[in-house]
Order: sequence, then structure tokens, then C-alpha cells
Amino acid sequence: MLQKKTDALEEKLGAEEITTISDLQTLMIVKERLDDVKQNIAKLNESSKEESYELLAYAEERYFSAISWRQFFAMEGKRFVMNKETLKESCQQKISEAEERHQYASLFLGSLPVLNIQQKIEAAEKSLQEEEFELCLIVASQAKADANAILSSLGLSADNFAEFINSKQQAAERVISENSAEGIFPILGYSYYQYANSLKEQEQEQYTALIYIEYALEMSELSIYFPEEQEFMEPEFTLPKELVLVGEGLVIGILGTLLAVFLVRFFRKGKKRKSKR
Repeated sequence: MLQKKTDALEEKLGAEEITTISDLQTLMIVKERLDDVKQNIAKLNESSKEESYELLAYAEERYFSAISWRQFFAMEGKRFVMNKETLKESCQQKISEAEERHQYASLFLGSLPVLNIQQKIEAAEKSLQEEEFELCLIVASQAKADANAILSSLGLSADNFAEFINSKQQAAERVISENSAEGIFPILGYSYYQYANSLKEQEQEQYTALIYIEYALEMSELSIYFPEEQEFMEPEFTLPKELVLVGEGLVIGILGTLLAVFLVRFFRKGKKRKSKR
């Protein structure tokens, strides 16, 4: 049943018009969630009864998360040329950048500590071959951000790590703000930024917070890979301030709900791990 619902949602995604960065990032995160669903469904036949319940519950949570994210397709913004050619090129470029960062990280740490980055790059390449360019783009961006988190934190001590995260956070705030002022709201970058904020005050989660800040930075600069649509170079109208405030409130409210669901699941998993020890 869940597989059929996933297939139906994927079919609907093909009909979405992707013209803004918000559209693109919404499609990226929805496809990532649906890919999680399919991967967990595929594991069901090879798992025990207890494991199958957990896999199915996680798959259902990913499916409903995809449904929640899908409503962001309605957001307005500066329009870009986003066709198969430009999406493929952006995917290839992001893979190349991720591979470069991965090689640098491997020089310092060896191949084993950065194995997860290599796996993400391979997953992105697989998506590229299957012409799942949006999925490729988000996975390759995450791989690059994972490597950046390693490279940027080399040599840092516990005493100055918090200060370093604050400087990274300020950089993410600036990038998100500058893009938003240009009519390019990086909704996925903003979501990662908010999640990093929820983690950085927890001492044991500071490195995870750094990773999500790097995700925010990567996802907030995707417009550089796409040319603008010429007819939208000059703004035709300005939204009333009241509508802008209502729209921002809606976005923050929905993202807050998604973040709350994620955090509940995150800490439940943590408790399960502790109970098994």
C-alpha cells in the first residue's frame, strides 16, 4: 500500500513546474524523502519481524514528511531556467566539487573516516545515471558539505569550537538573508539552518550542528548553477507587506512542525540505542 502511494506521489511530482529555487529545493527534499521510503520498503523482506515494524514506521514518517514538504511548491520567487540540461549540469558540477573536497579530506584522515562521503558521491552518480537530477543534486551537496565540515574544523580545539560554529552560523544567516532579499528563498537551506540552531547548544551535538550549518550554506547558494529567465530580470510587482508577513509566518510554522517531528524521532532513536546497551 505504501509503495503504491509513493509511486502515485512520484507521478504527481512529474507534473510540477519547477522555476524557482524554492521549487527546486522542495522537489529535492521530497524526492530524497521518497527515496528513503523506497529503500526502507526494499529492506522489509530481509529483516526480522521487530525490525520490519521499525522500518515500516520510518518509511511512513518519510512519506508523510514528503507530503508536508510538497506544499512549498506554491512559493513565489525569482525564476530560473531549470530544465533537464541545466539540472544535469548542476548535478555534474556538484559531484565534481564533492569529489574534490573528499580527496582533500582523505589526504588528512585516510579513506575509512570519510567512507560515508564516498558512499554519498556514489549514490549521487547513480542518480545522475538514472536521470534523477534533483536527487543527485541534494545528495552531492550533502557529500560536499560533509567534507567541508571535516576540512574546516581540522585543528580546532574544544575551547574554540563553539566560537567557530557561531561564525559559521553568521555566514549562513548572511547568505540566506542576501538571497532572500534577491527573491531567492533557499527554503531547504533555511530548514537546515534552523535544525543546526536546535543542536548547537547541546555539547555532544556540536559537530552535528556544524554539518547542518554546512548543509545550509550549500543549499543556500544553488542559484549560481542556473541562468535567470530573461523576462523576469525586471520585477513586475511588489507583494504587499501584509502578504509577505503572512507568507513568512506560514513557512516558519510548517518548518517548525517538520523540525519538531524530526527532533522527536531523533531523540527516540537515541533512547533506543541507550536502552540496548
